Amino acid sequence: MNFSKWIIAVLNISKVFQVNTKENGKTRISGIEGCFADAIFTKMNIKYEIVVPLDNKFGREITVGNWTGIVGIVQRGEADLAICIGINENRFQVVDFSFPYSSSRLTFAVLKPSEW
Repeated sequence: MNFSKWIIAVLNISKVFQVNTKENGKTRISGIEGCFADAIFTKMNIKYEIVVPLDNKFGREITVGNWTGIVGIVQRGEADLAICIGINENRFQVVDFSFPYSSSRLTFAVLKPSEW
């Protein structure tokens, strides 16, 4: 891990972690997770660079030991960490996870009942 500048792998997800490049080439992040990450890195005085996988996917194993998405970027050492990634058993084989800082339960949505 390069402690002078961290490379962070993320997905560009609207309102969650948005990556925007300004006209001057500087990257600006927004969204709930983007602002949270920026606040932590700023408070810890950590400089960082954002990378987004070409496939814009979380990551899945395509062949033994060969991963796509942000899991693949971390696995290959192209990034120091990934943000906004779901924990599952397959990913545990190739990357370590922090303790989750949030969770959401699965829900269903149905059309509101009508008079019928």
